[in-house]
Amino acid sequence: RTTRPEMSLQKLVLFIVDCYQKKVDTDRQCIMVNQPRSRLPEFVVNIVREDSGSTFSRKYVEKKLKQVVESTVIHAATVPRVEIFAQLCGLLPAHSPVLHAELGDIAIQLLAWICADNG
Repeated sequence: RTTRPEMSLQKLVLFIVDCYQKKVDTDRQCIMVNQPRSRLPEFVVNIVREDSGSTFSRKYVEKKLKQVVESTVIHAATVPRVEIFAQLCGLLPAHSPVLHAELGDIAIQLLAWICADNG
């Protein structure tokens, strides 16, 4: 029996696109001021925290993170875009080889480069 994800595929894909865009923007700023960039998994956690706002409890933020993680893992089984995001965030270690910590950053930098070339 498969578990039904709490986030719809459409909502999850919008979340993923938003994360990629914010990561690209944040990485560009970090490069400009010579600051270290955060890894994609930590960045996603920070996005969920920011989106939840400062008025919500830690328990609420953890619940939202759990929804994102569980929905990502469930949708990754059938949607390649979500599977790539899950792998870059380290959510599918049993299904893939161990990935180097820099791989998520490399993918984000490639995405930034592609976006810059296409306007």
